[in-house]
Amino acid sequence: MDVWRVSFCAAGGLVLQGLLSCGGGVEPDDYELGDVEDPGSSLLEQEDDRAFGLQLRISMLIEDPFTPDSYAHLQVWKWFVVDWYRDGTEIAWTEQLCSIESTEVFNTTTAYPQSFLDAVPAPPRSATLSEAVTGATFSTPAMVDVIGADLADPAHDPLPTDPEDPTVDDSDGDGNPGATVVVTHSALGAGDLYIAQRGTFTYEGVVLSGDRIEGYIAYDPDQTVLGAGTWWLEQSSEPLPDEELKHSYFVFQAIGEGEDCESLLASRDEVFGPRDEG
Repeated sequence: MDVWRVSFCAAGGLVLQGLLSCGGGVEPDDYELGDVEDPGSSLLEQEDDRAFGLQLRISMLIEDPFTPDSYAHLQVWKWFVVDWYRDGTEIAWTEQLCSIESTEVFNTTTAYPQSFLDAVPAPPRSATLSEAVTGATFSTPAMVDVIGADLADPAHDPLPTDPEDPTVDDSDGDGNPGATVVVTHSALGAGDLYIAQRGTFTYEGVVLSGDRIEGYIAYDPDQTVLGAGTWWLEQSSEPLPDEELKHSYFVFQAIGEGEDCESLLASRDEVFGPRDEG
């Protein structure tokens, strides 16, 4: 989940009714799953209660307001430390969010303060294997995360658009409505943006080994702007789903007990493999 709000051309200027189109995001490469090690090998001899790292790459589309039906890709990366438990073919886990990073789109990047990371929901997750063997499929029910709003029906209620709406939640406790991210523009500097966000997503993947699961993410983003700390962030363009399944993926990789966010982030390329920035 990410935000994109303004573009500024060196030879042009700011457009108040939209975003000036000066260049888009990087086209994401398709992600190809790894090979299954020793297909059909039983997982039942492995320890059930383990630590994993989780890496996500989520691709979304941003519409160019001056070229209808023309879109740029935005990729958001997330890393988690996971407490994982498997009972036969049933898996349950909890997550600690370590970091979020996003690619530059239209000369803007978004940073996520620690207060935002701490406020992201961390509900119990679950998944089912087709069999307790390598090569089995891994699938989750639909998962819904909301930040910046307290909704009676998180999956279906509309996100608030008015900062005075009673469903607005100061999730990160900074005194501003919703949750705060920091948007930096190459020419205009940085400013705070106050948002409500919802992500609806499922995972579908394959057990490559007893220590690794890879798969694809179907992701539907929803976001509203509740205010901004600077005038040039008031205009908005909402993220849209990227329907190309292979642009968004997840990797679960077993890690050592006692590893924390700091150690996972320091070794993430070794744990998950080098990131493809495309």
